[in-house]
Amino acid sequence: MIFAAIQSGLDYEITNPDSIPIYQTYATSKQAENFWDDAASKNAVIAKSSFPKMIASPDGTSRVLRAVVSMNTLVSANGYKYSFFNPMISELPLELKLNKLDGDTYVVRDLDNLRIVYNEKSFNIFFKGINSLVKFNRSIFEDITIEILHLPKTN
Repeated sequence: MIFAAIQSGLDYEITNPDSIPIYQTYATSKQAENFWDDAASKNAVIAKSSFPKMIASPDGTSRVLRAVVSMNTLVSANGYKYSFFNPMISELPLELKLNKLDGDTYVVRDLDNLRIVYNEKSFNIFFKGINSLVKFNRSIFEDITIEILHLPKTN
């Protein structure tokens, strides 16, 4: 379910919990290209990745693939930010920031017997077999995530 929440908050498709791309945003495409050239020469994992190396945004910014992480390296969940262990600098986690949605927008993900309904303020689980919806405030979902994974709380 944590992976489904992450999938729901991104504007690009991820299908494997062992292969989650982390992008960094740059103000210009030139800055992004310079970062990519440097990063790809130092990190064979991202250089060989099947994820797009750069994603241009309509606002003129560009995102560059910084790392590819696995769900089992998750170290904290706080709001729209999920932090993963960084093998290069363990004191500086890799951050995956989910898209912020307005209060009226919902993203739905279907799992086997569940439907995840995600929006800015809530994370809901619809159980298909019994037609029942359980609503969570995002902060409660994050607390549950932290407890399940035995993660330290962040503020």
